[in-house]
Amino acid sequence: MAIGESADAGRPLRLALVGCGWFAVRAHLPALEKLERTSTKALGFRVCLYALCSRSAANVERARKRSLGAYTHTFSLLLSHMQRARAWLVTP
Repeated sequence: MAIGESADAGRPLRLALVGCGWFAVRAHLPALEKLERTSTKALGFRVCLYALCSRSAANVERARKRSLGAYTHTFSLLLSHMQRARAWLVTP
């Protein structure tokens, strides 16, 4: 293994979007989808959106454009993916 290389190099950085209200659908999701398309070239590694979470099941379904994990409780999302996560970003 080269210096600066991690054991899981080559695996995508998997992201989940928590909160799927109108702003997330109009701003965050398009930005994350663009990042998925351009991340390898721009960042040197792949980024993959894999799950959506919102208190409202209707908001999750409205935001869902493809087969992604869908959760209405953040705790369920964390439990199902905690062991595979490499980083957590938590905002107020």
